[in-house]
Amino acid sequence: LCQKQAGTKETVLETSIRMIRQYGLGYVFVDQSASLLSKVAFANSYATLAMSQKLRADVQAIAGAMNLTDEQREALSTLSVGSAVVRLADEHPEPFLVKIPRSPIREGSVTDSMIQARMDACSTKSAAEQPPLALSPVISDLPPADKKHESKRESVESHPPTPKESCQPIGSFRLRHDSEPPPEPLSRDAIRFLTDVATRPLS
Repeated sequence: LCQKQAGTKETVLETSIRMIRQYGLGYVFVDQSASLLSKVAFANSYATLAMSQKLRADVQAIAGAMNLTDEQREALSTLSVGSAVVRLADEHPEPFLVKIPRSPIREGSVTDSMIQARMDACSTKSAAEQPPLALSPVISDLPPADKKHESKRESVESHPPTPKESCQPIGSFRLRHDSEPPPEPLSRDAIRFLTDVATRPLS
């Protein structure tokens, strides 16, 4: 997923990066040259991990993707082996330093079949023999009796309180909307979106 020239058409892979989140899937991009990655990958990434960078273009790309200060940007080229800077979009928007333990692995000791067997328990497979999902039935309109009851309830709620009700203390009568269920909590994607809008409204 290389960076393209300005004005070129977006590739299918870049389009899928924007839309794949709604299917519960994600991408993992790994490259030694951060400046060669597409901006779409940086803009739609949740976790960004950067190790020591040498080229100025790579330092600038990582600093822009992780919102690093000038001091933090200069430190990217001085990281020791095994050290990395991590930024999480919503849980830890401020970048932090981690130390990665060394794990000596002999080349070729992990095969593709071992990885597939390991990941089978973490994902569901879609096969051609699986039956298609049943279509949800169409919801019919409200019957006339319900519509009449709904309009009557709205007219009652919109009517101003009587003098007797207005003289009563607030705690002495039950509010009209107490029977309504409490609002559902915001999802993780909604919180992440609102945080991004609040911190970078012009991006």
